[in-house]
Amino acid sequence: MSRLTLRLALVVVLGLWALGTTLPSIGALSNPPGTFGFRADYDGRITDVEPQSQAADAGITTYDRIHLPLTPMEYRVYASPHAPIPTPGQRATFGVQFLNGVRTVTLTATERPMVSLERWSVILSVFAVTIYVFIAGALVILRPSRATWGFYLACLGINPAPPEALGAFPYPWANIVLIGDHLMLALGTAGFLVFALRFPSGDVSGWRALLDRYSWLVFVISAVLLLSVDLRPLIFAQPAEMLKNVTLVWESAIGLLVVAALLGTYSQASAQDRQRIRWVIVGFVIGVTAAIISATVGYSAHVSRGMAALANWAHLFTTAVPITVAYAVVRHRVLDIRFAFSRAVVYGIITFGAIAAFALIDWFFQHVIAERQ
Repeated sequence: MSRLTLRLALVVVLGLWALGTTLPSIGALSNPPGTFGFRADYDGRITDVEPQSQAADAGITTYDRIHLPLTPMEYRVYASPHAPIPTPGQRATFGVQFLNGVRTVTLTATERPMVSLERWSVILSVFAVTIYVFIAGALVILRPSRATWGFYLACLGINPAPPEALGAFPYPWANIVLIGDHLMLALGTAGFLVFALRFPSGDVSGWRALLDRYSWLVFVISAVLLLSVDLRPLIFAQPAEMLKNVTLVWESAIGLLVVAALLGTYSQASAQDRQRIRWVIVGFVIGVTAAIISATVGYSAHVSRGMAALANWAHLFTTAVPITVAYAVVRHRVLDIRFAFSRAVVYGIITFGAIAAFALIDWFFQHVIAERQ
């Protein structure tokens, strides 16, 4: 098997993972999702209880906590801010630590129609992952390098499965998807750094070479933090809220380091090169800022479920990264793609991603949204 075939196969498999763990959220547009009536943080602390819900009827309040050791393993995933959204009629048993003691409570998910903000957040998440997969995948196919592979992994890792999609996977697949997404995010964290250090020439020297050489350590630290946030509550029934906050700070710090590396490249570039890469810098500033906001809101238990949908709206602005990189490739011919392909071929392959994304949105309007008037 040739290297080109292997590369294409890997690009396709990774792209299918990102699409396959996001597209199931479409079902929430035609089939109203359910709710157990509460939100909790990674320590199990109840932060929000919906009025007249199953949780409220069971006497659960914001003074209580999900007792993870007493909660069956398959239901612990619901005691987290990024919990899967259950289907109406689904039952789950939780250990709950009330003010007067600990007891088990069995809740049945009731139907909770999505508000407009949540509906559009689903559409935006599908739109974003489509943009990422096609544009970043095209760059790897056109110009395989350490930088473009890092960029592709970063684009996949920044698109975790939304709660609506996680709810479509039965136990234990929802947990596997959650863990797989965080492994991709760890790879993507290191990948973004590698891309920023090597953009646009592909060469590194000095302190950039040192950071590039130890990018594997960024992956290891990210993986340990992210997987610990998953495994501590899911497997070991231990709290992980503080660890989640540390992870958010770490990921945000790497994002800021990526921007700093690109700004350093811009400051040292010639006037002609600045013209070629300036929009990439702007795209990364917008994208990293949006990613920090999206992660902070999306993994916070201190906002309502409806407000949590704002995370996908913020995530939409992260698509400024692949779009501006694609623009720099097509308009200013960065990354040396011009040596292997004509500009017309490059333009055609990269813009295919945008065309596919808009076709998908058009399908939403004609089949899903139109059916629900």
